[in-house]
Amino acid sequence: MQKKFAIDIHESSAVNDTPEDREKYEDAMDCGWTIYRCSDTHIEDGTAIKVIRKVLELPEETD
Repeated sequence: MQKKFAIDIHESSAVNDTPEDREKYEDAMDCGWTIYRCSDTHIEDGTAIKVIRKVLELPEETD
């Protein structure tokens, strides 16, 4: 079964979603998409890649 996975990156200083944003996320989820919202901070500190690997069922990176 194919996974539908989307990543939404926003600035850590961004304020709340707009109603249009929420509608976009709801429509995508109704179509079977998993939406991962992360900030630039999550990318910089490595959190984003850990979550993405987990969702896609990829092995953890080793040094």
